[in-house]
Amino acid sequence: MEYELNDIVEMKKQHPCGTNRWQITRMGADIKIKCLKCDNNIMMPRREFNKKIKKIGESILSVFISIPSFWLGIIFMYLFGIILKWTSTGYNNSWQSLILPCIVISIPKIGWISMHLYSNLYKELREDYIKYLYSNGMKKIYLNFYILKNAFLPIIPLTGMLLLELITGVVIIEQIFSIPGIGRLLVQSVLMRDIPLIQGLIFYTSTFVVLLNFVIDILYSLLDPRIQVGDQ
Repeated sequence: MEYELNDIVEMKKQHPCGTNRWQITRMGADIKIKCLKCDNNIMMPRREFNKKIKKIGESILSVFISIPSFWLGIIFMYLFGIILKWTSTGYNNSWQSLILPCIVISIPKIGWISMHLYSNLYKELREDYIKYLYSNGMKKIYLNFYILKNAFLPIIPLTGMLLLELITGVVIIEQIFSIPGIGRLLVQSVLMRDIPLIQGLIFYTSTFVVLLNFVIDILYSLLDPRIQVGDQ
């Protein structure tokens, strides 16, 4: 977690005065923090400070990101398909059988997007223009709009990359749930040495990549006025 001088942080352990919110007043090899309620000052090594600072949100998101999709697929199939019997354990030509694979694929992607958005929001909140607008009396609803817009801009290219992975990187999920998808078809065509089918799938995937990158560039230029299409 990144932090700077005068930032407000939350510690894991509550102070005897009843709060866990502190302000960083000195940075270096040692970190000095001041309690926002009783003004008590504490100095501690940076390594100890990093252990005591609260990182619940990042920890949860890290769990979502670190678990491989195929592990989630096996666990969810066993839990919801075999034990609870809420859904089928494979594809059976119905949209209900696609709910579980979609959830398995989406969880790591949502974790990635949430992690980057959380980090970008934290950086935007420390920008000077936010402090300037807030000190000049801008309403919070408009201020939150600017913060969210600027924090979401770097997420757009990441979203495009994740969408590409959904098309080309779900071979294992298709194998687990027996879904006749593009990735599984490509693997089978390679094993069977079906050259025309391989060429068709590669052409389809390449066309989708080019079109998706084009749409992302246009969308990015529309949301960020600093970028203009065609400028050198």
